[in-house]
Amino acid sequence: MKHALIFAVVFHAQFAFLQELTRYHMYSDHFNIEAYTKQYERTFDAEGIIKQKNEYHALTISLYGIMCYDAYVQTKDVTYLKAVENQYKYFKDSSKYDLLFNEKGIGLPYKFKFNDLAPPWYSGLTQGIATSFLLRYAELKNSSEALDLAQKVAYLMLVPVENGGTLSKTPEGGLWIEEYPNTKKSKHVLNGFFNGLVGLKEYVDFFPEDTLALRIHNEVYHSFKSTISEYDNAKNWSSYDRNNKSISVAYLRIQLTQLDHLYAIYRDDFLLKQMMIWGRMMIGKTDKELKFYLNPNYQFTVGLTPNSTNEFDIDYSEIFAKYLIRNENVVCRDGKGKECSMGSSGVVLKKELLIIPERITYSVDIEVSNPGKKTEVCIYFNQGKLLKQNVNPLLEFQKFAVSSPIDSILIKRRKLFGRRINLREISFYDYTTFELPMFASINVTGIHELKSNKRYSFDSEQVGAEGAQLYWRYAEQRDKVTASKWIWNQSADLNDVFVPQKDGYFEFFISYPIHCSKSMMRNVKIVEIE
Repeated sequence: MKHALIFAVVFHAQFAFLQELTRYHMYSDHFNIEAYTKQYERTFDAEGIIKQKNEYHALTISLYGIMCYDAYVQTKDVTYLKAVENQYKYFKDSSKYDLLFNEKGIGLPYKFKFNDLAPPWYSGLTQGIATSFLLRYAELKNSSEALDLAQKVAYLMLVPVENGGTLSKTPEGGLWIEEYPNTKKSKHVLNGFFNGLVGLKEYVDFFPEDTLALRIHNEVYHSFKSTISEYDNAKNWSSYDRNNKSISVAYLRIQLTQLDHLYAIYRDDFLLKQMMIWGRMMIGKTDKELKFYLNPNYQFTVGLTPNSTNEFDIDYSEIFAKYLIRNENVVCRDGKGKECSMGSSGVVLKKELLIIPERITYSVDIEVSNPGKKTEVCIYFNQGKLLKQNVNPLLEFQKFAVSSPIDSILIKRRKLFGRRINLREISFYDYTTFELPMFASINVTGIHELKSNKRYSFDSEQVGAEGAQLYWRYAEQRDKVTASKWIWNQSADLNDVFVPQKDGYFEFFISYPIHCSKSMMRNVKIVEIE
Protein backbone atom coordinates (compact mmCIF):
# COMPACT_ATOMS: atom_id res chain seq x y z
CA MET A 1 0.00 0.00 0.00
CA LYS A 2 2.85 2.38 0.87
CA HIS A 3 4.57 1.70 -2.46
CA ALA A 4 1.29 2.29 -4.31
CA LEU A 5 0.91 5.67 -2.60
CA ILE A 6 4.46 6.70 -3.52
CA PHE A 7 3.84 5.63 -7.12
CA ALA A 8 0.62 7.66 -7.23
CA VAL A 9 2.37 10.80 -6.02
CA VAL A 10 5.21 10.38 -8.52
CA PHE A 11 2.73 9.68 -11.32
CA HIS A 12 0.72 12.77 -10.48
CA ALA A 13 3.82 14.94 -10.35
CA GLN A 14 5.17 13.70 -13.66
CA PHE A 15 1.81 14.08 -15.34
CA ALA A 16 1.21 17.52 -13.89
CA PHE A 17 4.39 19.02 -15.19
CA LEU A 18 3.24 18.25 -18.72
CA GLN A 19 0.36 20.71 -18.29
CA GLU A 20 0.36 24.29 -19.52
CA LEU A 21 -0.17 27.09 -17.04
CA THR A 22 -1.50 30.23 -18.65
CA ARG A 23 0.16 33.47 -17.66
CA TYR A 24 -1.95 34.96 -14.86
CA HIS A 25 -2.33 38.09 -16.90
CA MET A 26 -5.46 39.36 -15.14
CA TYR A 27 -2.94 40.66 -12.58
CA SER A 28 0.53 40.10 -14.03
CA ASP A 29 -0.15 42.25 -17.10
CA HIS A 30 -2.06 44.95 -15.25
CA PHE A 31 -0.36 45.39 -11.85
CA ASN A 32 3.05 46.86 -11.12
CA ILE A 33 4.71 44.42 -8.71
CA GLU A 34 6.78 47.03 -6.88
CA ALA A 35 3.83 49.37 -6.44
CA TYR A 36 1.70 46.43 -5.26
CA THR A 37 4.11 45.72 -2.41
CA LYS A 38 3.91 49.31 -1.17
CA GLN A 39 0.15 49.70 -0.89
CA TYR A 40 -2.12 48.72 2.02
CA GLU A 41 0.76 48.80 4.55
CA ARG A 42 2.52 45.81 3.01
CA THR A 43 5.93 44.80 4.34
CA PHE A 44 8.17 41.71 4.33
CA ASP A 45 9.22 39.53 7.24
CA ALA A 46 12.77 38.27 7.84
CA GLU A 47 12.20 35.36 5.43
CA GLY A 48 10.92 37.54 2.60
CA ILE A 49 7.23 36.61 3.01
CA ILE A 50 4.92 39.52 2.26
CA LYS A 51 2.64 40.77 5.04
CA GLN A 52 -0.24 43.20 5.10
CA LYS A 53 -0.77 45.42 8.15
CA ASN A 54 1.77 43.16 9.84
CA GLU A 55 -0.44 40.10 9.29
CA TYR A 56 0.01 37.09 7.03
CA HIS A 57 -2.72 36.79 4.39
CA ALA A 58 -2.61 33.75 2.15
CA LEU A 59 -4.36 35.74 -0.59
CA THR A 60 -1.72 38.49 -0.68
CA ILE A 61 1.11 35.96 -0.43
CA SER A 62 -0.27 33.80 -3.25
CA LEU A 63 -1.05 36.70 -5.55
CA TYR A 64 2.40 38.23 -5.04
CA GLY A 65 3.97 34.81 -5.61
CA ILE A 66 2.06 34.35 -8.89
CA MET A 67 3.07 37.78 -10.21
CA CYS A 68 6.72 37.09 -9.32
CA TYR A 69 6.47 33.67 -11.01
CA ASP A 70 5.21 35.29 -14.22
CA ALA A 71 7.89 37.98 -14.00
CA TYR A 72 10.57 35.31 -13.60
CA VAL A 73 9.27 33.30 -16.57
CA GLN A 74 9.32 36.44 -18.68
CA THR A 75 12.64 37.97 -17.55
CA LYS A 76 14.62 35.10 -15.95
CA ASP A 77 15.54 37.59 -13.23
CA VAL A 78 16.54 35.47 -10.21
CA THR A 79 15.24 38.19 -7.88
CA TYR A 80 11.72 37.15 -8.84
CA LEU A 81 12.62 33.47 -8.47
CA LYS A 82 13.81 34.13 -4.93
CA ALA A 83 10.56 35.96 -4.17
CA VAL A 84 8.56 32.95 -5.38
CA GLU A 85 10.60 30.63 -3.19
CA ASN A 86 10.10 32.93 -0.19
CA GLN A 87 6.30 32.98 -0.55
CA TYR A 88 6.24 29.19 -0.67
CA LYS A 89 7.80 29.14 2.83
CA TYR A 90 4.42 30.26 4.18
CA PHE A 91 2.81 27.04 2.94
CA LYS A 92 5.58 24.87 4.35
CA ASP A 93 4.65 26.05 7.85
CA SER A 94 1.67 23.90 8.86
CA SER A 95 0.89 26.22 11.77
CA LYS A 96 -0.28 28.82 9.25
CA TYR A 97 -3.22 26.76 7.97
CA ASP A 98 -5.87 24.29 9.13
CA LEU A 99 -5.89 20.60 8.19
CA LEU A 100 -9.51 19.60 7.60
CA PHE A 101 -11.66 16.67 6.49
CA ASN A 102 -9.36 13.96 7.85
CA GLU A 103 -6.37 15.79 6.33
CA LYS A 104 -7.87 15.69 2.82
CA GLY A 105 -8.18 19.46 2.81
CA ILE A 106 -6.28 22.55 3.84
CA GLY A 107 -8.16 25.66 4.86
CA LEU A 108 -6.35 28.99 4.67
CA PRO A 109 -8.03 30.76 7.57
CA TYR A 110 -9.16 34.31 8.03
CA LYS A 111 -8.78 34.93 11.74
CA PHE A 112 -10.97 38.00 12.06
CA LYS A 113 -14.70 38.58 12.06
CA PHE A 114 -16.11 39.81 8.76
CA ASN A 115 -19.77 40.88 8.69
CA ASP A 116 -21.60 37.77 9.91
CA LEU A 117 -18.61 35.42 9.44
CA ALA A 118 -16.90 34.34 12.64
CA PRO A 119 -13.25 33.20 12.54
CA PRO A 120 -11.86 30.98 11.30
CA TRP A 121 -13.54 31.17 7.92
CA TYR A 122 -12.28 30.19 4.47
CA SER A 123 -12.70 31.92 1.11
CA GLY A 124 -13.06 30.31 -2.30
CA LEU A 125 -11.20 33.33 -3.69
CA THR A 126 -8.15 32.62 -1.52
CA GLN A 127 -8.31 28.85 -1.96
CA GLY A 128 -8.40 29.32 -5.76
CA ILE A 129 -5.49 31.77 -5.99
CA ALA A 130 -3.42 29.68 -3.56
CA THR A 131 -4.09 26.59 -5.70
CA SER A 132 -2.84 28.48 -8.75
CA PHE A 133 0.30 29.61 -6.93
CA LEU A 134 1.11 26.13 -5.59
CA LEU A 135 0.69 24.56 -9.03
CA ARG A 136 3.12 27.10 -10.45
CA TYR A 137 5.63 26.45 -7.70
CA ALA A 138 5.26 22.71 -8.25
CA GLU A 139 5.96 23.14 -11.95
CA LEU A 140 8.85 25.52 -11.37
CA LYS A 141 10.62 23.39 -8.74
CA ASN A 142 9.37 19.94 -9.76
CA SER A 143 7.92 19.69 -6.26
CA SER A 144 5.57 16.83 -5.40
CA GLU A 145 5.17 18.44 -1.96
CA ALA A 146 3.69 21.60 -3.52
CA LEU A 147 1.49 19.47 -5.73
CA ASP A 148 0.11 17.66 -2.69
CA LEU A 149 -0.55 21.00 -0.99
CA ALA A 150 -2.34 22.24 -4.10
CA GLN A 151 -4.63 19.21 -4.05
CA LYS A 152 -5.54 19.79 -0.43
CA VAL A 153 -6.10 23.52 -0.85
CA ALA A 154 -8.31 22.91 -3.91
CA TYR A 155 -10.31 20.32 -1.95
CA LEU A 156 -12.26 23.03 -0.10
CA MET A 157 -13.70 24.21 -3.41
CA LEU A 158 -15.29 20.76 -3.79
CA VAL A 159 -16.94 20.69 -0.35
CA PRO A 160 -20.40 22.24 0.22
CA VAL A 161 -20.55 25.31 2.45
CA GLU A 162 -22.82 23.53 4.93
CA ASN A 163 -20.03 21.02 5.49
CA GLY A 164 -17.32 23.65 5.91
CA GLY A 165 -16.22 24.14 2.30
CA THR A 166 -16.71 26.96 -0.20
CA LEU A 167 -19.13 25.37 -2.70
CA SER A 168 -22.68 26.71 -2.63
CA LYS A 169 -25.79 26.79 -4.81
CA THR A 170 -27.19 29.75 -6.70
CA PRO A 171 -30.89 30.68 -6.54
CA GLU A 172 -31.23 28.78 -9.83
CA GLY A 173 -29.75 25.63 -8.27
CA GLY A 174 -26.34 25.80 -9.94
CA LEU A 175 -22.98 25.37 -8.19
CA TRP A 176 -20.92 28.40 -7.14
CA ILE A 177 -17.52 28.94 -5.50
CA GLU A 178 -18.11 31.39 -2.68
CA GLU A 179 -15.75 34.18 -1.70
CA TYR A 180 -17.65 34.50 1.60
CA PRO A 181 -19.27 31.14 2.43
CA ASN A 182 -22.34 31.06 4.68
CA THR A 183 -22.86 34.81 4.71
CA LYS A 184 -26.07 36.68 4.04
CA LYS A 185 -24.28 39.97 3.42
CA SER A 186 -22.41 39.10 0.20
CA LYS A 187 -23.93 36.08 -1.52
CA HIS A 188 -22.40 34.73 -4.72
CA VAL A 189 -19.71 37.40 -5.17
CA LEU A 190 -18.63 37.50 -8.80
CA ASN A 191 -15.01 38.67 -8.85
CA GLY A 192 -13.93 36.26 -6.09
CA PHE A 193 -15.71 33.45 -7.94
CA PHE A 194 -13.55 34.10 -11.01
CA ASN A 195 -10.33 33.38 -9.12
CA GLY A 196 -11.81 30.26 -7.60
CA LEU A 197 -12.87 29.09 -11.07
CA VAL A 198 -9.36 29.66 -12.48
CA GLY A 199 -7.80 27.70 -9.61
CA LEU A 200 -10.27 24.83 -10.06
CA LYS A 201 -9.78 24.81 -13.83
CA GLU A 202 -5.99 24.62 -13.45
CA TYR A 203 -6.41 21.90 -10.83
CA VAL A 204 -8.54 19.66 -13.06
CA ASP A 205 -6.10 20.21 -15.93
CA PHE A 206 -3.36 18.85 -13.67
CA PHE A 207 -5.50 16.04 -12.25
CA PRO A 208 -7.99 14.93 -14.92
CA GLU A 209 -8.46 11.61 -13.13
CA ASP A 210 -10.22 13.47 -10.29
CA THR A 211 -13.69 12.91 -11.74
CA LEU A 212 -15.46 14.62 -8.83
CA ALA A 213 -13.46 17.82 -9.35
CA LEU A 214 -14.04 17.66 -13.11
CA ARG A 215 -17.80 17.26 -12.67
CA ILE A 216 -17.97 20.12 -10.18
CA HIS A 217 -15.85 22.33 -12.41
CA ASN A 218 -18.14 21.69 -15.38
CA GLU A 219 -21.25 22.44 -13.32
CA VAL A 220 -19.68 25.58 -11.85
CA TYR A 221 -18.76 26.87 -15.30
CA HIS A 222 -22.26 26.13 -16.63
CA SER A 223 -23.78 27.96 -13.65
CA PHE A 224 -21.56 30.97 -14.28
CA LYS A 225 -22.48 31.04 -17.95
CA SER A 226 -26.21 30.78 -17.31
CA THR A 227 -26.38 33.40 -14.53
CA ILE A 228 -23.86 36.09 -15.55
CA SER A 229 -26.66 38.33 -16.86
CA GLU A 230 -28.17 38.39 -13.35
CA TYR A 231 -25.32 40.67 -12.29
CA ASP A 232 -26.08 43.36 -14.88
CA ASN A 233 -28.91 45.85 -14.91
CA ALA A 234 -30.71 48.11 -17.34
CA LYS A 235 -28.78 51.12 -16.02
CA ASN A 236 -25.70 49.84 -17.85
CA TRP A 237 -23.75 48.78 -14.79
CA SER A 238 -22.93 45.54 -12.96
CA SER A 239 -23.21 44.21 -9.42
CA TYR A 240 -20.73 42.85 -6.92
CA ASP A 241 -22.96 39.97 -5.82
CA ARG A 242 -26.48 38.59 -6.03
CA ASN A 243 -27.52 41.06 -3.34
CA ASN A 244 -27.20 43.69 -6.08
CA LYS A 245 -24.43 45.58 -4.33
CA SER A 246 -23.05 48.13 -6.78
CA ILE A 247 -19.39 48.05 -7.74
CA SER A 248 -16.79 50.72 -8.37
CA VAL A 249 -15.04 51.40 -11.66
CA ALA A 250 -12.01 49.53 -10.26
CA TYR A 251 -14.07 46.40 -9.62
CA LEU A 252 -15.63 46.35 -13.07
CA ARG A 253 -12.19 46.85 -14.58
CA ILE A 254 -10.88 43.90 -12.56
CA GLN A 255 -13.84 41.80 -13.68
CA LEU A 256 -13.05 42.67 -17.30
CA THR A 257 -9.41 41.60 -16.89
CA GLN A 258 -10.62 38.41 -15.21
CA LEU A 259 -12.91 37.65 -18.16
CA ASP A 260 -10.01 38.32 -20.50
CA HIS A 261 -7.97 35.74 -18.55
CA LEU A 262 -10.83 33.24 -18.65
CA TYR A 263 -11.12 33.76 -22.41
CA ALA A 264 -7.42 32.90 -22.78
CA ILE A 265 -8.12 29.64 -20.89
CA TYR A 266 -11.49 28.55 -22.28
CA ARG A 267 -11.60 30.26 -25.71
CA ASP A 268 -15.39 30.44 -25.24
CA ASP A 269 -16.93 33.22 -27.34
CA PHE A 270 -19.50 33.85 -24.63
CA LEU A 271 -16.71 35.41 -22.53
CA LEU A 272 -15.73 37.74 -25.35
CA LYS A 273 -19.36 38.79 -25.79
CA GLN A 274 -19.76 39.56 -22.09
CA MET A 275 -16.52 41.55 -22.21
CA MET A 276 -18.00 43.66 -25.00
CA ILE A 277 -21.06 44.42 -22.84
CA TRP A 278 -18.98 45.36 -19.80
CA GLY A 279 -16.57 47.26 -22.01
CA ARG A 280 -19.49 49.34 -23.28
CA MET A 281 -20.40 50.12 -19.65
CA MET A 282 -16.85 51.37 -19.03
CA ILE A 283 -16.71 53.90 -21.87
CA GLY A 284 -15.32 57.18 -20.57
CA LYS A 285 -14.60 55.78 -17.11
CA THR A 286 -11.08 55.40 -15.71
CA ASP A 287 -9.94 53.88 -12.45
CA LYS A 288 -8.49 56.08 -9.72
CA GLU A 289 -8.61 53.66 -6.80
CA LEU A 290 -5.87 51.08 -7.19
CA LYS A 291 -2.45 52.72 -7.19
CA PHE A 292 -0.58 49.72 -8.58
CA TYR A 293 -2.11 49.59 -12.05
CA LEU A 294 0.43 49.74 -14.83
CA ASN A 295 -1.89 52.09 -16.69
CA PRO A 296 -4.60 53.58 -14.46
CA ASN A 297 -6.07 55.57 -17.36
CA TYR A 298 -6.55 52.54 -19.58
CA GLN A 299 -9.99 52.14 -21.16
CA PHE A 300 -11.16 48.76 -22.39
CA THR A 301 -13.53 50.22 -24.95
CA VAL A 302 -13.67 53.35 -27.07
CA GLY A 303 -17.16 54.60 -27.81
CA LEU A 304 -17.74 55.80 -31.33
CA THR A 305 -20.26 58.53 -32.06
CA PRO A 306 -21.54 58.98 -35.61
CA ASN A 307 -20.88 62.23 -37.41
CA SER A 308 -23.36 63.88 -39.75
CA THR A 309 -22.86 61.15 -42.35
CA ASN A 310 -23.31 58.31 -39.85
CA GLU A 311 -19.60 57.53 -40.09
CA PHE A 312 -17.41 56.05 -37.34
CA ASP A 313 -13.63 56.19 -37.42
CA ILE A 314 -10.71 55.17 -35.19
CA ASP A 315 -7.11 55.99 -35.95
CA TYR A 316 -4.53 54.51 -33.56
CA SER A 317 -1.62 54.73 -35.98
CA GLU A 318 0.62 56.62 -33.57
CA ILE A 319 -0.16 54.37 -30.61
CA PHE A 320 0.34 51.26 -32.68
CA ALA A 321 3.66 52.58 -33.95
CA LYS A 322 4.82 52.80 -30.33
CA TYR A 323 4.38 49.04 -29.92
CA LEU A 324 5.37 47.99 -33.41
CA ILE A 325 7.92 45.20 -33.70
CA ARG A 326 9.63 46.15 -36.93
CA ASN A 327 11.02 43.88 -39.59
CA GLU A 328 14.58 44.14 -38.31
CA ASN A 329 13.44 42.73 -34.94
CA VAL A 330 12.05 39.59 -36.54
CA VAL A 331 13.86 36.28 -37.02
CA CYS A 332 13.12 34.40 -40.27
CA ARG A 333 13.99 30.82 -41.15
CA ASP A 334 13.47 29.16 -44.51
CA GLY A 335 12.19 25.65 -45.14
CA LYS A 336 15.63 24.20 -44.35
CA GLY A 337 15.91 26.05 -41.04
CA LYS A 338 18.42 28.54 -42.39
CA GLU A 339 18.16 32.08 -41.04
CA CYS A 340 17.41 34.76 -43.60
CA SER A 341 17.25 38.51 -43.54
CA MET A 342 14.03 40.46 -43.06
CA GLY A 343 15.04 44.01 -43.85
CA SER A 344 12.90 47.09 -44.29
CA SER A 345 12.24 46.14 -47.91
CA GLY A 346 10.82 42.77 -46.93
CA VAL A 347 11.88 39.29 -47.97
CA VAL A 348 11.30 37.10 -51.00
CA LEU A 349 9.41 33.90 -50.22
CA LYS A 350 10.57 30.92 -52.27
CA LYS A 351 8.73 28.00 -50.69
CA GLU A 352 8.42 28.23 -46.91
CA LEU A 353 9.19 30.85 -44.30
CA LEU A 354 8.90 30.79 -40.48
CA ILE A 355 8.66 34.26 -38.96
CA ILE A 356 9.30 34.73 -35.23
CA PRO A 357 8.89 38.13 -33.53
CA GLU A 358 11.08 39.10 -30.61
CA ARG A 359 8.23 38.52 -28.15
CA ILE A 360 4.71 37.12 -28.14
CA THR A 361 2.30 39.46 -29.91
CA TYR A 362 -1.43 39.89 -30.02
CA SER A 363 -1.82 41.13 -33.57
CA VAL A 364 -0.03 40.98 -36.89
CA ASP A 365 -0.49 42.73 -40.21
CA ILE A 366 1.10 41.15 -43.28
CA GLU A 367 1.48 43.00 -46.57
CA VAL A 368 2.49 41.11 -49.70
CA SER A 369 3.05 42.19 -53.26
CA ASN A 370 2.79 40.23 -56.48
CA PRO A 371 1.47 37.05 -54.85
CA GLY A 372 -0.34 35.53 -57.79
CA LYS A 373 -3.41 33.38 -57.30
CA LYS A 374 -3.70 30.46 -54.88
CA THR A 375 0.00 30.47 -54.18
CA GLU A 376 0.24 30.48 -50.41
CA VAL A 377 -1.33 29.71 -47.09
CA CYS A 378 -0.62 31.55 -43.85
CA ILE A 379 -0.67 29.68 -40.55
CA TYR A 380 -0.36 31.31 -37.13
CA PHE A 381 0.88 29.54 -34.02
CA ASN A 382 0.51 30.03 -30.29
CA GLN A 383 2.96 27.85 -28.34
CA GLY A 384 3.13 25.42 -31.26
CA LYS A 385 -0.63 25.07 -31.62
CA LEU A 386 -2.41 25.94 -34.86
CA LEU A 387 -4.37 29.11 -34.28
CA LYS A 388 -5.66 30.09 -37.69
CA GLN A 389 -5.23 29.09 -41.29
CA ASN A 390 -5.96 31.40 -44.19
CA VAL A 391 -6.30 29.58 -47.51
CA ASN A 392 -7.92 32.34 -49.52
CA PRO A 393 -5.97 33.67 -52.51
CA LEU A 394 -4.00 36.75 -51.54
CA LEU A 395 -4.66 39.87 -53.54
CA GLU A 396 -2.16 42.49 -54.59
CA PHE A 397 -0.86 44.40 -51.52
CA GLN A 398 -3.38 42.70 -49.26
CA LYS A 399 -3.10 43.29 -45.51
CA PHE A 400 -4.78 41.06 -42.98
CA ALA A 401 -4.61 40.68 -39.23
CA VAL A 402 -5.23 38.29 -36.35
CA SER A 403 -6.17 39.42 -32.85
CA SER A 404 -5.28 36.35 -30.77
CA PRO A 405 -1.86 35.91 -29.12
CA ILE A 406 0.68 34.37 -31.48
CA ASP A 407 4.34 33.55 -31.23
CA SER A 408 5.19 32.62 -34.82
CA ILE A 409 3.87 32.54 -38.38
CA LEU A 410 4.55 29.88 -40.98
CA ILE A 411 3.98 30.96 -44.57
CA LYS A 412 4.01 28.30 -47.29
CA ARG A 413 3.68 28.25 -51.04
CA ARG A 414 0.68 26.24 -52.14
CA LYS A 415 2.28 25.44 -55.50
CA LEU A 416 5.67 23.91 -56.07
CA PHE A 417 6.28 26.15 -59.06
CA GLY A 418 5.32 29.74 -59.55
CA ARG A 419 6.56 33.25 -59.15
CA ARG A 420 8.24 34.35 -55.97
CA ILE A 421 6.33 36.41 -53.43
CA ASN A 422 7.70 39.53 -51.79
CA LEU A 423 6.61 40.02 -48.17
CA ARG A 424 6.79 43.77 -47.96
CA GLU A 425 6.00 44.24 -44.29
CA ILE A 426 5.37 42.10 -41.22
CA SER A 427 3.96 44.37 -38.52
CA PHE A 428 3.64 42.86 -35.07
CA TYR A 429 1.78 44.76 -32.38
CA ASP A 430 2.37 44.14 -28.71
CA TYR A 431 -0.92 44.14 -26.82
CA THR A 432 0.58 43.00 -23.53
CA THR A 433 0.88 46.60 -22.34
CA PHE A 434 -2.92 46.93 -22.53
CA GLU A 435 -2.65 50.58 -23.55
CA LEU A 436 -4.84 50.12 -26.60
CA PRO A 437 -8.58 49.75 -26.07
CA MET A 438 -9.66 46.18 -26.73
CA PHE A 439 -13.01 47.08 -28.30
CA ALA A 440 -14.85 49.71 -30.30
CA SER A 441 -18.50 50.20 -29.40
CA ILE A 442 -21.06 51.89 -31.63
CA ASN A 443 -24.63 52.79 -30.73
CA VAL A 444 -27.01 52.21 -33.63
CA THR A 445 -29.15 55.33 -33.54
CA GLY A 446 -32.81 55.00 -32.60
CA ILE A 447 -35.29 52.41 -31.40
CA HIS A 448 -36.60 50.23 -34.22
CA GLU A 449 -39.95 48.51 -34.60
CA LEU A 450 -39.40 45.09 -36.17
CA LYS A 451 -41.67 42.18 -37.09
CA SER A 452 -41.10 38.51 -36.27
CA ASN A 453 -42.17 37.39 -39.75
CA LYS A 454 -39.51 39.57 -41.37
CA ARG A 455 -35.79 39.12 -41.96
CA TYR A 456 -33.28 41.94 -41.57
CA SER A 457 -29.65 42.64 -42.34
CA PHE A 458 -27.27 45.29 -41.05
CA ASP A 459 -25.48 46.78 -44.01
CA SER A 460 -22.40 48.92 -43.57
CA GLU A 461 -19.12 49.88 -45.10
CA GLN A 462 -16.31 48.77 -42.81
CA VAL A 463 -12.56 48.44 -42.65
CA GLY A 464 -10.68 46.79 -39.80
CA ALA A 465 -13.89 45.76 -38.04
CA GLU A 466 -13.54 41.98 -38.28
CA GLY A 467 -15.40 40.08 -35.59
CA ALA A 468 -18.09 42.75 -35.19
CA GLN A 469 -20.95 41.62 -32.97
CA LEU A 470 -24.51 42.95 -32.96
CA TYR A 471 -26.27 43.27 -29.58
CA TRP A 472 -29.94 43.99 -28.99
CA ARG A 473 -32.42 44.55 -26.21
CA TYR A 474 -36.16 44.28 -26.67
CA ALA A 475 -39.56 45.28 -25.29
CA GLU A 476 -43.13 45.03 -26.53
CA GLN A 477 -43.60 48.76 -25.92
CA ARG A 478 -41.25 51.48 -27.17
CA ASP A 479 -40.92 53.27 -23.83
CA LYS A 480 -39.90 50.01 -22.07
CA VAL A 481 -36.86 49.19 -24.22
CA THR A 482 -34.33 51.14 -22.16
CA ALA A 483 -35.58 49.40 -19.01
CA SER A 484 -34.33 46.07 -20.37
CA LYS A 485 -30.69 44.99 -20.22
CA TRP A 486 -28.03 43.82 -22.63
CA ILE A 487 -27.44 40.05 -22.43
CA TRP A 488 -24.52 38.19 -24.01
CA ASN A 489 -26.72 35.65 -25.83
CA GLN A 490 -28.84 38.42 -27.35
CA SER A 491 -26.04 38.90 -29.87
CA ALA A 492 -24.99 37.66 -33.28
CA ASP A 493 -22.38 38.20 -35.94
CA LEU A 494 -23.06 41.55 -37.57
CA ASN A 495 -23.10 39.86 -40.98
CA ASP A 496 -25.75 37.30 -40.00
CA VAL A 497 -29.39 37.67 -40.98
CA PHE A 498 -31.37 39.01 -38.00
CA VAL A 499 -34.79 37.41 -37.40
CA PRO A 500 -36.74 38.81 -34.40
CA GLN A 501 -38.30 36.20 -32.17
CA LYS A 502 -41.24 38.51 -31.42
CA ASP A 503 -42.87 41.63 -32.80
CA GLY A 504 -41.71 44.65 -30.86
CA TYR A 505 -39.16 47.38 -30.36
CA PHE A 506 -35.41 46.88 -30.49
CA GLU A 507 -32.32 48.88 -29.62
CA PHE A 508 -28.91 47.87 -30.99
CA PHE A 509 -25.23 48.45 -30.50
CA ILE A 510 -22.22 47.05 -32.34
CA SER A 511 -18.88 46.08 -30.83
CA TYR A 512 -15.71 44.73 -32.39
CA PRO A 513 -12.12 43.97 -31.29
CA ILE A 514 -9.55 46.63 -32.17
CA HIS A 515 -6.74 44.71 -33.82
CA CYS A 516 -5.37 47.04 -36.47
CA SER A 517 -4.17 50.62 -36.50
CA LYS A 518 -7.14 52.04 -38.36
CA SER A 519 -10.75 50.94 -38.38
CA MET A 520 -13.90 52.43 -39.78
CA MET A 521 -17.59 51.64 -39.98
CA ARG A 522 -19.78 53.78 -42.20
CA ASN A 523 -23.45 54.01 -43.19
CA VAL A 524 -24.91 51.42 -40.82
CA LYS A 525 -28.42 50.63 -42.05
CA ILE A 526 -31.07 48.15 -41.01
CA VAL A 527 -32.45 46.65 -44.22
CA GLU A 528 -35.52 44.47 -44.53
CA ILE A 529 -34.77 41.42 -46.67
CA GLU A 530 -37.44 40.73 -49.24
